[in-house]
Formats: sequence, structure tokens, C-alpha cells
Amino acid sequence: MLAELEKWAMNIEEVREALIEWENLSSKKKNRVEYEARLKELRDLLNNF
Repeated sequence: MLAELEKWAMNIEEVREALIEWENLSSKKKNRVEYEARLKELRDLLNNF
């Protein structure tokens, strides 16, 4: 049981770190613009199938 709790706690920490990194990346306008352009490109590709 303790091993499962430790594993769960590590996953929560990884999620927390990922969310912080996402906030840092998305707060930069250049990154957001590039992300949105790539997302549009992928959506366009999917719509063409």
C-alpha cells in the first residue's frame, strides 16, 4: 500500500511540474502563436481527409 501511495504522490508531483511548465510556455506570446499555428495546420490536415 505504501508503494502505491508513493507512486501516486510522484505522479501528482510530475503533473504539478508539467502544469507549471505549461503555464511558463503558454505565457510567452511567441510560443502561443507557434502553438496555435501548428494546431491550425494539424486541424486543416485532418479536415482534408
